[in-house]
Amino acid sequence: MLSTLRDGIDNVVIQFDAPEPVFQAGKPITGKILVVCEETTAVRSIRLALNGTMNIFWHDPVDRVDHAEFEDYLEEEIVVWEPKRGDKDWMYPGQHEYPFEYTLSEKLPETMEESYFGKICYECKASVYMTQGRVCPSLDNDFYVVAAPLSEGKEIEEGIPTEEELPKENYAYGTIGGTCFQRISYVELFLKLKKNRFRIGETIDVTVQARVEGGKSDIDKITAILVQETIFSDKIDTPEDSSSVKEMLVFQEATDKEDTDAGETNTYDLKLPIDKRMAPTAYPNCDFIQMEYYVHAVARTHSFYDDIVVKLPIVIVGDKGPVENEEAEAPLEDEEGDDNAEVLLDMDNEEDEDEDKDEDDEGSADDEENRDEKGDEADEDGGDKDKGSDDDDEDYNILFDQ
Repeated sequence: MLSTLRDGIDNVVIQFDAPEPVFQAGKPITGKILVVCEETTAVRSIRLALNGTMNIFWHDPVDRVDHAEFEDYLEEEIVVWEPKRGDKDWMYPGQHEYPFEYTLSEKLPETMEESYFGKICYECKASVYMTQGRVCPSLDNDFYVVAAPLSEGKEIEEGIPTEEELPKENYAYGTIGGTCFQRISYVELFLKLKKNRFRIGETIDVTVQARVEGGKSDIDKITAILVQETIFSDKIDTPEDSSSVKEMLVFQEATDKEDTDAGETNTYDLKLPIDKRMAPTAYPNCDFIQMEYYVHAVARTHSFYDDIVVKLPIVIVGDKGPVENEEAEAPLEDEEGDDNAEVLLDMDNEEDEDEDKDEDDEGSADDEENRDEKGDEADEDGGDKDKGSDDDDEDYNILFDQ
């Protein structure tokens, strides 16, 4: 007799259908729960718990106060399997698979991992519930959530500027030198962008023009930097008591080592790729985080002097999402059609070769008959040998043409 007190579950594993655990808000998460059972066990249900939390913390050294915020963005538990009859069912030895699907909310903020002051993490855990209150859980599986693309109206609500509202050119002026033994060199740094609005995964084309006048100092190199500026705040009832902290992170950098000497003007073309794991501008669906992006052009000078910097704001929005399966399968139909066409062409070629072979066989038989007839005529009249040989040459030429 089987015992309901026996615990024969050896292992529980979550396996996603996607090759990487990256999912877009508003789209489904699909996968399966693998349960390895060594002994027959009474099981009540198999469930999947999903959680998403935000933690913000920083210390104010001036006021000597700690600031912290905590928020739950995802807290769900779905039933993947339960017995159709009664409150339990038997799981027999072997490996069992239980598929699951859960659609994420469109209002989830993007995962944040690189920041020093804030973290937003998502994880899921599968559990096998048995009799007598026993539970066999899996390990915590982290997954990455990409924010859903915003509509035009939502972008206005989030305060995201439009392409027309952002400048595409900016200047910065500075000086180099000016010591007792060296005259001052005047530097003009010009930054230009073709556009200010980019999608995740695109590349930013940066044009920098540097000019140095007077003195003998020069610019050693030009560097373009993609900078993320994030403001973390704690939301308290009264705005006077709320505080915030600013964080700047460099995500991409491109350098041109060609120098610009005094009296020269050089133009530099640099490229900054946008990483697919970068969060969109304004960090939507999160009231505690505000995010902006800037492109900095830096004129690197001698270590004795300060670098000259000019920057422009840009907007980074979410991508278009994954490609549909129908679009991916479309080229396969064309390849099959091409293969069928090649097969038909090979069949036609084989038929043509068979016809040519039959014609060659018929021509050979006719040639033998002609030679027999010419031989008989030669026996009757020896003076017609040359004529017979000419007729044979004509017959061979016809066969060659065929």
